[in-house]
Amino acid sequence: MLQNSLLFGVGARVTSQETTMEHYRSGFATISALDSFRPPRNRCIRPQSTIRSVPAMKALIHHNPACGTSRNTLKILRESGADVIVNEYLKTPPSRAELARLYARAGISPREGLRAKEPLAEQLGLNRPGVSDEAILDAMAEHPILINRPIVETGKGVRLCRPEEMVREIL
Repeated sequence: MLQNSLLFGVGARVTSQETTMEHYRSGFATISALDSFRPPRNRCIRPQSTIRSVPAMKALIHHNPACGTSRNTLKILRESGADVIVNEYLKTPPSRAELARLYARAGISPREGLRAKEPLAEQLGLNRPGVSDEAILDAMAEHPILINRPIVETGKGVRLCRPEEMVREIL
């Protein structure tokens, strides 16, 4: 005991592992100490019942199965593990207001979201420079084939995924 008091100070409580309470407070003592009062905090293991899995990211794709870019984008979404909701927009088109919201969130104009190569766009005169965004949105709402695809929305944003790799920006 005299030896312990010389090493650790008078009145120091010395355990069988020859550590003092100061060792525990400083983090010097190891978890292998058999008579420790409590384990060091950085060594605690969380019980399995409190570990939660991270829910999959939700993604909505406005999809045309006949479009190769749209199919490739959908494949990337599924491979990423996202919980994908597929809207075949030719069967269930988004409303005018929904299109305006999507384009605003994507940071693009309705003109940039117009499928300009579609013959109907030329017939309706939508490719002319003076056509307003409102007129383009009205035409898209009436004729969903004019909507360029695929449009993907996640919690991180909206992208017109042309090319398909752009979807990775919002995953």
